Amino acid sequence: GMISDWALLGSAAGLYVNYYGPGTMTARLDDGSDWTIVQKTNYPADGKIDFALRIAKPTPMPLMLRIPAWSENTALYVNREAVEGVKPGTYFTLDREWRSNDQIQLILDMRPRALRGDENVQFNASLYAGPLLLAFDQKQNALDPGQVPAIDFKNLELVPAATDAQFQPIVLYRVAAADGQEIFLTDFATAGASGA
Repeated sequence: GMISDWALLGSAAGLYVNYYGPGTMTARLDDGSDWTIVQKTNYPADGKIDFALRIAKPTPMPLMLRIPAWSENTALYVNREAVEGVKPGTYFTLDREWRSNDQIQLILDMRPRALRGDENVQFNASLYAGPLLLAFDQKQNALDPGQVPAIDFKNLELVPAATDAQFQPIVLYRVAAADGQEIFLTDFATAGASGA
Protein backbone atom coordinates (compact mmCIF):
# COMPACT_ATOMS: atom_id res chain seq x y z
CA GLY A 1 0.00 0.00 0.00
CA MET A 2 3.00 2.32 0.36
CA ILE A 3 4.17 1.90 -3.22
CA SER A 4 2.99 5.41 -4.14
CA ASP A 5 5.39 6.80 -1.51
CA TRP A 6 8.53 5.47 -3.20
CA ALA A 7 7.77 4.26 -6.73
CA LEU A 8 8.61 7.62 -8.34
CA LEU A 9 10.43 10.24 -6.29
CA GLY A 10 11.90 13.63 -7.00
CA SER A 11 11.43 17.25 -7.83
CA ALA A 12 12.62 19.68 -10.50
CA ALA A 13 16.17 18.59 -9.55
CA GLY A 14 15.47 15.13 -10.93
CA LEU A 15 13.23 12.08 -10.84
CA TYR A 16 14.09 8.69 -9.33
CA VAL A 17 12.35 5.64 -10.81
CA ASN A 18 12.34 2.97 -8.11
CA TYR A 19 9.42 0.73 -9.06
CA TYR A 20 9.37 -1.53 -12.10
CA GLY A 21 6.11 -3.09 -13.18
CA PRO A 22 3.27 -2.53 -15.62
CA GLY A 23 1.39 0.70 -15.10
CA THR A 24 1.46 4.47 -15.17
CA MET A 25 3.10 6.81 -12.66
CA THR A 26 2.78 10.60 -12.54
CA ALA A 27 4.87 13.08 -10.57
CA ARG A 28 4.05 16.76 -10.15
CA LEU A 29 7.22 18.84 -10.07
CA ASP A 30 7.88 22.02 -8.08
CA ASP A 31 7.08 24.14 -11.15
CA GLY A 32 3.62 22.55 -11.39
CA SER A 33 4.39 20.42 -14.46
CA ASP A 34 3.38 16.77 -14.54
CA TRP A 35 5.67 13.98 -15.71
CA THR A 36 3.99 10.71 -16.56
CA ILE A 37 5.95 7.52 -17.06
CA VAL A 38 4.16 4.55 -18.65
CA GLN A 39 5.76 1.14 -18.18
CA LYS A 40 5.02 -1.85 -20.41
CA THR A 41 6.60 -4.99 -18.99
CA ASN A 42 6.13 -8.50 -17.61
CA TYR A 43 8.68 -7.77 -14.88
CA PRO A 44 9.51 -9.60 -12.64
CA ALA A 45 8.72 -12.57 -14.90
CA ASP A 46 11.27 -11.17 -17.35
CA GLY A 47 13.69 -8.27 -17.30
CA LYS A 48 12.56 -6.16 -20.28
CA ILE A 49 10.95 -2.86 -19.24
CA ASP A 50 9.75 -0.32 -21.81
CA PHE A 51 9.09 3.25 -20.65
CA ALA A 52 7.29 6.04 -22.49
CA LEU A 53 7.36 9.62 -21.21
CA ARG A 54 4.41 12.00 -21.32
CA ILE A 55 5.35 15.63 -20.64
CA ALA A 56 3.79 18.93 -21.72
CA LYS A 57 6.90 20.48 -23.31
CA PRO A 58 10.57 19.62 -23.96
CA THR A 59 12.33 19.81 -20.60
CA PRO A 60 15.89 19.16 -19.43
CA MET A 61 15.76 16.84 -16.43
CA PRO A 62 17.96 14.19 -14.78
CA LEU A 63 16.06 10.89 -14.72
CA MET A 64 17.58 8.29 -12.41
CA LEU A 65 16.82 4.61 -12.94
CA ARG A 66 17.37 2.12 -10.11
CA ILE A 67 19.72 -0.67 -11.25
CA PRO A 68 19.42 -3.66 -8.90
CA ALA A 69 22.65 -5.05 -7.44
CA TRP A 70 21.84 -8.52 -8.84
CA SER A 71 21.58 -7.24 -12.44
CA GLU A 72 25.20 -7.83 -13.48
CA ASN A 73 24.74 -7.14 -17.21
CA THR A 74 22.08 -4.48 -17.69
CA ALA A 75 21.25 -3.07 -21.12
CA LEU A 76 19.80 0.42 -21.48
CA TYR A 77 18.51 2.25 -24.56
CA VAL A 78 17.10 5.75 -25.06
CA ASN A 79 15.15 6.15 -28.29
CA ARG A 80 16.78 2.89 -29.48
CA GLU A 81 20.33 4.14 -28.91
CA ALA A 82 22.46 2.10 -26.50
CA VAL A 83 23.64 3.80 -23.32
CA GLU A 84 26.96 2.68 -21.85
CA GLY A 85 28.29 2.60 -18.29
CA VAL A 86 25.34 1.06 -16.43
CA LYS A 87 26.53 -0.45 -13.13
CA PRO A 88 24.67 -2.79 -10.77
CA GLY A 89 23.62 -1.49 -7.37
CA THR A 90 23.39 2.16 -8.45
CA TYR A 91 21.04 4.74 -9.85
CA PHE A 92 21.93 5.42 -13.45
CA THR A 93 21.38 9.07 -14.42
CA LEU A 94 19.99 9.99 -17.83
CA ASP A 95 20.48 13.75 -17.99
CA ARG A 96 19.08 15.24 -21.19
CA GLU A 97 16.27 17.27 -22.65
CA TRP A 98 13.25 15.03 -22.64
CA ARG A 99 10.32 15.21 -25.03
CA SER A 100 6.92 13.61 -24.85
CA ASN A 101 6.99 10.10 -26.32
CA ASP A 102 10.72 9.62 -25.67
CA GLN A 103 11.31 5.91 -25.22
CA ILE A 104 13.54 4.17 -22.68
CA GLN A 105 14.19 0.45 -22.65
CA LEU A 106 15.83 -1.20 -19.65
CA ILE A 107 16.79 -4.88 -19.85
CA LEU A 108 17.74 -6.35 -16.48
CA ASP A 109 19.93 -9.44 -16.17
CA MET A 110 17.59 -12.24 -15.08
CA ARG A 111 20.13 -15.07 -15.18
CA PRO A 112 19.82 -17.46 -12.24
CA ARG A 113 22.12 -16.99 -9.30
CA ALA A 114 22.66 -18.97 -6.13
CA LEU A 115 23.25 -17.63 -2.64
CA ARG A 116 24.93 -20.25 -0.47
CA GLY A 117 23.80 -20.57 3.12
CA ASP A 118 25.84 -21.33 6.20
CA GLU A 119 25.95 -24.27 8.63
CA ASN A 120 22.49 -23.33 9.97
CA VAL A 121 20.99 -24.52 6.68
CA GLN A 122 23.54 -27.30 5.99
CA PHE A 123 25.23 -25.02 3.43
CA ASN A 124 22.26 -25.33 1.08
CA ALA A 125 21.74 -22.54 -1.41
CA SER A 126 18.85 -20.29 -2.35
CA LEU A 127 18.22 -20.02 -6.08
CA TYR A 128 17.08 -16.73 -7.64
CA ALA A 129 16.00 -15.68 -11.13
CA GLY A 130 16.39 -11.91 -11.14
CA PRO A 131 14.61 -10.70 -7.99
CA LEU A 132 12.54 -13.87 -7.59
CA LEU A 133 13.41 -16.54 -5.03
CA LEU A 134 12.61 -19.91 -6.62
CA ALA A 135 10.94 -22.73 -4.72
CA PHE A 136 9.90 -26.36 -5.07
CA ASP A 137 6.08 -26.54 -5.00
CA GLN A 138 4.66 -30.02 -4.59
CA LYS A 139 1.60 -29.00 -6.64
CA GLN A 140 3.85 -28.69 -9.71
CA ASN A 141 5.90 -31.85 -9.03
CA ALA A 142 5.36 -35.60 -8.62
CA LEU A 143 8.18 -35.93 -6.06
CA ASP A 144 7.80 -35.71 -2.32
CA PRO A 145 9.57 -32.58 -0.94
CA GLY A 146 11.94 -34.84 1.00
CA GLN A 147 13.10 -36.46 -2.25
CA VAL A 148 14.06 -33.33 -4.19
CA PRO A 149 17.31 -34.15 -6.02
CA ALA A 150 20.33 -31.88 -6.05
CA ILE A 151 20.61 -29.28 -8.81
CA ASP A 152 23.89 -28.77 -10.63
CA PHE A 153 24.13 -24.98 -10.74
CA LYS A 154 27.00 -24.99 -13.25
CA ASN A 155 24.76 -26.73 -15.81
CA LEU A 156 21.48 -25.16 -14.73
CA GLU A 157 19.02 -24.17 -17.42
CA LEU A 158 15.67 -22.64 -16.48
CA VAL A 159 13.17 -23.68 -19.16
CA PRO A 160 9.85 -21.78 -18.98
CA ALA A 161 6.90 -24.09 -18.37
CA ALA A 162 3.11 -23.74 -18.14
CA THR A 163 0.58 -25.01 -15.65
CA ASP A 164 -3.20 -25.29 -15.43
CA ALA A 165 -3.15 -24.54 -11.69
CA GLN A 166 -5.87 -22.27 -10.35
CA PHE A 167 -3.27 -19.90 -8.91
CA GLN A 168 -0.91 -19.06 -11.75
CA PRO A 169 2.67 -18.51 -10.62
CA ILE A 170 4.67 -15.48 -11.65
CA VAL A 171 7.21 -17.90 -13.15
CA LEU A 172 7.41 -21.66 -13.55
CA TYR A 173 10.57 -23.34 -14.79
CA ARG A 174 11.40 -26.91 -15.77
CA VAL A 175 14.85 -27.91 -14.52
CA ALA A 176 16.96 -31.02 -15.08
CA ALA A 177 18.40 -32.09 -11.73
CA ALA A 178 21.95 -33.44 -11.39
CA ASP A 179 20.65 -37.05 -11.55
CA GLY A 180 18.64 -36.34 -14.71
CA GLN A 181 15.23 -36.11 -13.03
CA GLU A 182 12.95 -33.31 -14.10
CA ILE A 183 11.62 -30.95 -11.46
CA PHE A 184 9.65 -27.72 -11.58
CA LEU A 185 10.56 -24.55 -9.71
CA THR A 186 8.23 -21.62 -9.18
CA ASP A 187 8.46 -18.23 -7.53
CA PHE A 188 8.36 -18.37 -3.75
CA ALA A 189 5.47 -15.88 -3.61
CA THR A 190 2.99 -18.31 -5.18
CA ALA A 191 4.54 -21.61 -4.03
CA GLY A 192 2.00 -23.35 -1.84
CA ALA A 193 -0.93 -21.20 -3.02
CA SER A 194 -2.80 -24.37 -3.99
CA GLY A 195 -2.47 -25.79 -0.49
CA ALA A 196 0.52 -28.10 -1.09
